[in-house]
Amino acid sequence: MREELEAEVRRIGAWGRKWCFDEADGLAYKGCEPWKISEEVARRYNEETGAEHQFQAAKGERDGEGRLNKTLIGCAGWARIWGMEERLR
Repeated sequence: MREELEAEVRRIGAWGRKWCFDEADGLAYKGCEPWKISEEVARRYNEETGAEHQFQAAKGERDGEGRLNKTLIGCAGWARIWGMEERLR
Protein backbone atom coordinates (compact mmCIF):
# COMPACT_ATOMS: atom_id res chain seq x y z
CA MET A 1 0.00 0.00 0.00
CA ARG A 2 2.88 2.37 0.78
CA GLU A 3 4.22 2.18 -2.79
CA GLU A 4 0.78 3.00 -4.19
CA LEU A 5 0.41 6.03 -1.91
CA GLU A 6 3.88 7.28 -2.77
CA ALA A 7 3.17 6.88 -6.48
CA GLU A 8 -0.06 8.84 -6.08
CA VAL A 9 1.67 11.70 -4.24
CA ARG A 10 4.26 11.85 -7.04
CA ARG A 11 1.56 11.78 -9.72
CA ILE A 12 -0.45 14.58 -8.11
CA GLY A 13 2.70 16.65 -7.52
CA ALA A 14 3.77 16.37 -11.15
CA TRP A 15 0.26 17.21 -12.34
CA GLY A 16 0.15 20.30 -10.13
CA ARG A 17 3.53 21.52 -11.34
CA LYS A 18 2.44 21.11 -14.93
CA TRP A 19 -1.02 22.71 -14.71
CA CYS A 20 -1.27 24.84 -11.56
CA PHE A 21 2.24 26.27 -11.09
CA ASP A 22 3.26 29.54 -12.74
CA GLU A 23 6.99 29.48 -13.47
CA ALA A 24 6.90 33.21 -14.19
CA ASP A 25 6.50 34.09 -10.51
CA GLY A 26 6.92 30.76 -8.68
CA LEU A 27 3.37 30.79 -7.33
CA ALA A 28 0.48 28.35 -7.73
CA TYR A 29 -3.18 28.72 -8.56
CA LYS A 30 -5.72 27.60 -5.99
CA GLY A 31 -7.92 25.33 -8.05
CA CYS A 32 -7.25 21.98 -9.65
CA GLU A 33 -9.14 22.65 -12.86
CA PRO A 34 -6.71 24.07 -15.44
CA TRP A 35 -9.50 24.99 -17.84
CA LYS A 36 -10.64 27.59 -15.28
CA ILE A 37 -7.28 29.39 -15.04
CA SER A 38 -6.99 30.99 -18.46
CA GLU A 39 -7.99 30.44 -22.07
CA GLU A 40 -4.38 29.58 -22.96
CA VAL A 41 -4.09 26.98 -20.19
CA ALA A 42 -7.50 25.52 -21.11
CA ARG A 43 -6.45 25.23 -24.76
CA ARG A 44 -3.12 23.57 -23.87
CA TYR A 45 -4.84 21.22 -21.40
CA ASN A 46 -7.38 20.14 -24.01
CA GLU A 47 -4.70 19.62 -26.66
CA GLU A 48 -2.47 17.55 -24.39
CA THR A 49 -5.15 15.47 -22.71
CA GLY A 50 -7.80 15.16 -25.41
CA ALA A 51 -10.35 16.77 -23.10
CA GLU A 52 -12.96 19.18 -24.41
CA HIS A 53 -13.38 21.61 -21.52
CA GLN A 54 -14.60 25.09 -22.31
CA PHE A 55 -12.75 27.91 -20.54
CA GLN A 56 -14.70 28.97 -17.46
CA ALA A 57 -13.10 31.82 -15.54
CA ALA A 58 -12.98 30.70 -11.90
CA LYS A 59 -13.66 33.49 -9.44
CA GLY A 60 -11.23 31.91 -6.99
CA GLU A 61 -8.40 32.50 -9.45
CA ARG A 62 -9.21 36.20 -9.94
CA ASP A 63 -9.09 39.40 -7.97
CA GLY A 64 -12.06 41.72 -7.45
CA GLU A 65 -11.56 43.19 -10.91
CA GLY A 66 -11.42 39.83 -12.71
CA ARG A 67 -7.64 39.76 -13.20
CA LEU A 68 -5.82 36.48 -12.75
CA ASN A 69 -4.04 36.13 -9.41
CA LYS A 70 -2.66 33.52 -7.07
CA THR A 71 -3.76 33.05 -3.48
CA LEU A 72 -1.92 32.18 -0.29
CA ILE A 73 -4.20 29.17 0.21
CA GLY A 74 -3.46 27.93 -3.30
CA CYS A 75 0.29 28.25 -2.87
CA ALA A 76 0.15 26.63 0.58
CA GLY A 77 -1.97 23.72 -0.59
CA TRP A 78 0.32 22.88 -3.48
CA ALA A 79 3.42 23.49 -1.34
CA ARG A 80 2.13 20.89 1.11
CA ILE A 81 1.74 18.31 -1.66
CA TRP A 82 5.16 19.15 -3.11
CA GLY A 83 6.66 18.95 0.37
CA MET A 84 5.24 15.44 0.82
CA GLU A 85 6.65 14.52 -2.55
CA GLU A 86 10.07 15.90 -1.63
CA ARG A 87 10.17 13.82 1.57
CA LEU A 88 9.69 10.68 -0.54
CA ARG A 89 13.01 11.20 -2.34
